[in-house]
Amino acid sequence: MLCIYSINKNHSPVTIFAIIFVCIGGVFLFNSRIYNRLKMAIVLESFIPTILTFSSLMAIRYIHPHFSFLMIVSGVVMYLSYLFMALIIIMDTFKKRPTAP
Repeated sequence: MLCIYSINKNHSPVTIFAIIFVCIGGVFLFNSRIYNRLKMAIVLESFIPTILTFSSLMAIRYIHPHFSFLMIVSGVVMYLSYLFMALIIIMDTFKKRPTAP
């Protein structure tokens, strides 16, 4: 019973992070600075740490406290990928476009 309550309690941040990364990833896919394979790798790389972060939260509680290191690493990678995508979007937004004569 306690495990089910804990999973339900952790479900809402996972959903919110997924929505945030879908929005940022969708905008990121339309930038012009980075090309196809690297774009897809970066977008997918943002979802994997999200899954690992919240999985390690459960693993810390029910398996072993040393899973906290996995949570730290995956959290750092998750936020770095988010910041990288946001930075590229901002740079692409303010890029000077050539004007037509």
